[in-house]
Order: sequence, then C-alpha cells, then structure tokens
Amino acid sequence: MEDRERTSDALACRARLRGPRAESAHDDAGRDRVIVRLTTGVEIGFAPRDAEGLAGATREELAVIEVEALGLGIHFPRLDADFHVPALLEGVLGSKAWMAARLGAAGGRARGGAKAAEGGGGLSGAGSGVVARRLPTGIECGID
Repeated sequence: MEDRERTSDALACRARLRGPRAESAHDDAGRDRVIVRLTTGVEIGFAPRDAEGLAGATREELAVIEVEALGLGIHFPRLDADFHVPALLEGVLGSKAWMAARLGAAGGRARGGAKAAEGGGGLSGAGSGVVARRLPTGIECGID
C-alpha cells in the first residue's frame, strides 16, 4: 500500500509541476496589486486588502515576495504569509474559514436598488432563474 501511495503522490507532484507556476512576484503599488508572473507568461494580480494576512500591510512589508516550492508558492517573509499558486489561480486568497467569512459578508450586502427591487432574490434578469454571484476575490488575469 505504501508503494502505491508514493507512486500516487509522485504523479500528483509531477502533474502540479506541469501546470502554471510562479516565475516571479512583485508589489505594484501604483495599481495596488500584487502581481504574480507565471511560467506561461500570464500574470495574475490581486489587491493585498483582499488576501488573508496582507490586509493592512504597508508597502515596505509587501516589497519582499519570495517564490518557493518550485513556483508552487509565494511567501511574504515580512508578514509570514504564504499562498499556494494553484489556489490563487482558482481565486482562493485565504483559508476556507476566512474565504467563507468574506463570502458571507459580501452576500449580506445589498448592491443598490436593483437587488432590493428584486426582493433580494439575486436574479440576474427578471424571471431568468440565473443566480448572480460575485466572489470577493479581486483576481485579475492578463497575458503579455
């Protein structure tokens, strides 16, 4: 059984290494974004205020970002904050509990008269049956 588990773990590791990984990361103070450049040439960016452990950080604290674990992680040593790159690509900017709390807080806020007029049903169009949900991730993607 141990050999099978080791083989499974090795295959999963290889699969992760074939996917997009961080090549570099930096703080873009002008746009208020942390930018992660992937090995594919794609860059993702997110506002520090939207990420667990980075909200309220100073630009000096955000200035040092290390790429770790063969590009699968980024680390903010001045804040002792870590992010898993595959999770960032899915819009995960914190722990499950932290993300759930943010999602709950966002879901409880009315966003203007249209939502109130709908009776809080969250439908994107009258009678469409499509529920509009916006996750509070703030992830941006771009290609050079």
